[in-house]
Amino acid sequence: MQYEYFNVQLNNNKQRDAYWEYLCGHYSDEEMEKALATLKPDAAKVLDLHCRNRLSFKEIARVMNKSVSVVRNHYTISIFRLYAYFNPRVFDKIPEYSQIAF
Repeated sequence: MQYEYFNVQLNNNKQRDAYWEYLCGHYSDEEMEKALATLKPDAAKVLDLHCRNRLSFKEIARVMNKSVSVVRNHYTISIFRLYAYFNPRVFDKIPEYSQIAF
């Protein structure tokens, strides 16, 4: 797989949602499924429910019996893990990020 560097800011949910849309538009379903398989099950479920099924964090929290803040954290961490997955060279060049296990 050839990785494409995507310079993006992921500071808020709007930017993270836009990054998800970018990923879906630039990578095949097979590549996306492979990337999603690297996430923890709860985090992958939150990402699926929010991005694919368009549920709000509050609705996901109800479905998963978790707090909204836990759901939001799963979502944020998932997006950063996908960024690291598709942009591994970016994190390899930054010493403080190369050791982080999102």
